[in-house]
Amino acid sequence: MRTKLQRFFIGIFVVLLSFIGVSQVQAAEPGRQALDRVKHILCPDNKPIGKPQGQDATTTVVSVSDFSDAYTYLIKICPAKELRKETKGNYIFYSYTLPDGAGSIVLHDKVSYGKREVAVMEVEIPELKNTLQKINFVKR
Repeated sequence: MRTKLQRFFIGIFVVLLSFIGVSQVQAAEPGRQALDRVKHILCPDNKPIGKPQGQDATTTVVSVSDFSDAYTYLIKICPAKELRKETKGNYIFYSYTLPDGAGSIVLHDKVSYGKREVAVMEVEIPELKNTLQKINFVKR
């Protein structure tokens, strides 16, 4: 059983921790984890997945069977419940915003006709700006 004095000091300690920002540090951790997960999936060993497309090293090409394979990459990055789905015309756009303003990812099926493209993933993450900005998913 704790004495009143012990409870008082525990209360003071908790208040001090909240003032120095322990709760803010814990809240920021998931944002860093989300960014690390994106980097691990899309840029293992600091190299973007797929093959570079032309001279633009920040755009890559990944072979898939269909749109659902491209969608699988997105689900590996973020929980499905955190995705926003939007339909514009005949196109589907799935977007994910990383916590703490770390960036965003959009996967859509608005592709160039006549090519084998089935999906495009646009990566707008400042930390990856010089590494990866766009993935074109093409049919095998």
